[in-house]
Amino acid sequence: MKTKSALVLIGLAVYSQQLLASVSISFEFEALRNASGVPLDVNTLTILIADSDKNSLFPSASELFEADLAVGNDVAGNRIFFSSTTGSGGANSATLLGGMTSVVASDIGLSNNNEIGGTRWAVYWFPGLSTAPGSGGLQSGQSYGFYHSDQLESTAASLGATHSMVMPADGTTAATVMYFDTAIQDTSFPSVQDFSADLTVVPEPSTIAVLIMFSGILSLRRRR
Repeated sequence: MKTKSALVLIGLAVYSQQLLASVSISFEFEALRNASGVPLDVNTLTILIADSDKNSLFPSASELFEADLAVGNDVAGNRIFFSSTTGSGGANSATLLGGMTSVVASDIGLSNNNEIGGTRWAVYWFPGLSTAPGSGGLQSGQSYGFYHSDQLESTAASLGATHSMVMPADGTTAATVMYFDTAIQDTSFPSVQDFSADLTVVPEPSTIAVLIMFSGILSLRRRR
């Protein structure tokens, strides 16, 4: 049985201005899946987030607990710079299409445009959510998907890819990224599992400690 692939095409171009340059981003995601490996439903909340503190780490499950997923907010030192929902189309039941123009350093949590180059960014999606959570933020038990790649594979390059999921340097032009959701000819491509929402948001450590302490008190009272 042949495995179908879904192409993720992300184009980035940087346009020079007199003293500052801005990054223009267009993207198409057709490979995002839920925890069962099934393509996302239409209207699934999806965000792009930048590694603003440049520590090569993105928000973990515990760091997402009670997080406000609105554009412009920071989660564990990472800036949310795009938010939308999946729509109908593509090889799967839903796809994410979008674009941004004149993206400057402040949009991704940086102090100046010279820092844009080399900044990693990733995509998160939240099956079952169509909008950013309201009061209280993201709650325990919410599944989510995550993907990032800073490596440009030779097969992708042969298809015209010129850049990975790392912002190009200020002044660079025509940076393009391509991904497949399954390994067809090159096993170094992401597999279905890489695009699965197989993690869950968990209570923050302090909450867990309180619950353990409370259960201990109840246990002592019952013994008495």
